[in-house]
Amino acid sequence: MPAGRAHARPANPEVLESVTAGRFDPSLVTTRTANWGEAVDALLETPMKLVAVR
Repeated sequence: MPAGRAHARPANPEVLESVTAGRFDPSLVTTRTANWGEAVDALLETPMKLVAVR
């Protein structure tokens, strides 16, 4: 059964506050980092967790 990407936007404020407060380290779940211009190609590689940086 195919699955889509989760809609994470509603959780953003709580997650960002946890990162800022030092309670959560996002590097523990990030498998790929790409600059904004490479984001589409990086998504096609289907990484577990992509972080696109503007």
